[in-house]
Amino acid sequence: MSIFDDTVVKAKEVWDIAGKKTNDIITVQKLKMSIASLKSQLSKMYESLGRLCSDNGTGTPSVSMLELMSEIEERIAEIKQLEKKLALLRGEKICSACGTKNMSDASYCYNCGNKLSDAQPADENSDSTQDKECGCEVNDGETEAKTEAGTESKTESE
Repeated sequence: MSIFDDTVVKAKEVWDIAGKKTNDIITVQKLKMSIASLKSQLSKMYESLGRLCSDNGTGTPSVSMLELMSEIEERIAEIKQLEKKLALLRGEKICSACGTKNMSDASYCYNCGNKLSDAQPADENSDSTQDKECGCEVNDGETEAKTEAGTESKTESE
């Protein structure tokens, strides 16, 4: 090959790398915007829930309050999923014990000291993790608590 051919090949490689990096940056920005939008929606939903609680005046939640709480839980799950994708794109590891984002080369969580698994990057973390404080199984905002009568699910407030 001539010098010109080598230069063309190298230039193509540089353009390919630049294109990939640009695509990664755009994807990260889209995820950030989606997360910001969902957090804004979540804030408005919490405000509406507060109004409903104030207007209700009774100790029992109304049907509209329960529906709104369900929507809030869905938004929280969406935000967590998008944050996992964002962590993957950034090359971060998420601690299975406390949920803290760590650098990709970290062996231990800088927040709780838990050993981070090399085989389990941010996107492969299962939705099921163990709650650090109570030891309950946490699945997208739900806590599975075993009682003497059997198993019952209760919603975790965040």
